[in-house]
Amino acid sequence: MVIRITYRPEDYPFSSFDEVLKPNYIQALLLKKPILISGSQKNTESLLDVILVKPNTLVRDSGVLHWPISDHSIVFVKLKVKTPKSPPSL
Repeated sequence: MVIRITYRPEDYPFSSFDEVLKPNYIQALLLKKPILISGSQKNTESLLDVILVKPNTLVRDSGVLHWPISDHSIVFVKLKVKTPKSPPSL
């Protein structure tokens, strides 16, 4: 699985962000492994953090948890992943 965490500061233009993220996403696609990208677009309470998962069949559940002691809500995703099996010992 390829996991990528991203953050775009407010003074960072979307066009530059796209120029950086898109080539990395294409490179990750070539690995033919599941991809999870998580990040925040802007530091404001009106926008949610995002989580992108490819393929979407990996997603078991997702949602937003509202935290009463903070102005930030938690975006989450539960994935269907299997623990790799250990090779047999002789």
